[in-house]
Parts: sequence; C-alpha cells; structure tokens
Amino acid sequence: SRPAVRFLLGYCRTAHYCFVGYYYGYFALYGSLAMNNDTPFHIRPARTEDTEAITALSETAQDTYLSLLPSFFNRVDRAYWRNRFLHALELKDYYIFVAEPQNQSITAGYIELFIKRTATPIVRPPTRLLIDNIVVAPAFRRHGVGKRLLDFADEFARHHDIDTIELQVAAGNTVAMALYEKCGFDKRSITMEKRVL
Repeated sequence: SRPAVRFLLGYCRTAHYCFVGYYYGYFALYGSLAMNNDTPFHIRPARTEDTEAITALSETAQDTYLSLLPSFFNRVDRAYWRNRFLHALELKDYYIFVAEPQNQSITAGYIELFIKRTATPIVRPPTRLLIDNIVVAPAFRRHGVGKRLLDFADEFARHHDIDTIELQVAAGNTVAMALYEKCGFDKRSITMEKRVL
C-alpha cells in the first residue's frame, strides 16, 4: 500500500521526466495550459535545475509547519529537502509545478499534485487530485501566486478528467484556510489527536 503522502514526512511522489521525448511533450502540453490564464505568473513543470530554489522554499515553509505543529514535525536540514525533491522527480502520478513571473527566471512558488487512485469500491470518486503541498516565496505572498497555483490545479484536474481536488491544512493556518475557501474548497473531515503522556 502507498505510504501517507504528507509534506514533511518525506513520502512523496511525482511524475518522472527521465525520458527527454516524454518531458518535452509534457512541457508543451502543460506549458500551453498554464499560459491560458491572464495572471502575470507562468506555471511550468519542475526540473532538476530548480533543486536549489525548491530546497530554499521548502526550508522556509518548514518554519511555518513547526510553528503550527511543533509536537508533530521535526526540523530537518537542507540535504533532506534537496534529496526529497530529486527523489520526487522520479516517482509516478506525482507532479511538481513551479510558478514564475512572466519573462523572469525567479521561483515565486510551487505546487505538488498527486493523482490519488483509490482501489476500493466504497470510496467515491475512485480518482481524485491531492494537493500535497503548496508553497509561496515570502517576497511574492499576497500577489496572487497561491491563487494562481490553485487555479492551475483546477485546470490540471479537468485535463485529467478528475472532478474532485482535496488537500489538508493545519487547524491554525487560518490564512491558508481563507484562501482555500475563497477558491471553492469546503471542509469535508476533521482530524483530531490527543497527547498521551
């Protein structure tokens, strides 16, 4: 069975771009898809050249998760994030996309998408899109990058004939929850925990 796919746990998946022909066909498809939006940010597939930028953003996001759930998450070093990203580029059904300002090679944020295929008849729908992680660089926050990435997730889901998108968010992350609700997400379930000393 697939391990739980969660941001700081290191269990991640992503589409593999290892074959050159496949990669360029993939880029042509999703590159043109991303440019159909009128926002000033371009969305493209992540690649190995993004390693340092993604690593730096992951470290920044780690501070947020530690502040929200200090009893759950551990602080990990830069090597962990670098290896996580490179490993993710080789996995199946998992896609990482980078947001850049138009005509600039600056990483404004990124989103990780997982096509979740449920092999049980009791879950409906059987295939859904999981937003496993979304990170916006501090300098680009409140400039529409998060919304642009979420809108792209909608486009991606429609292209793959997926009608449901899901994500998880820490209860204290009210800023993120407000954005998700603004983009049409509704609360479906609540995870509760109890510390036993």
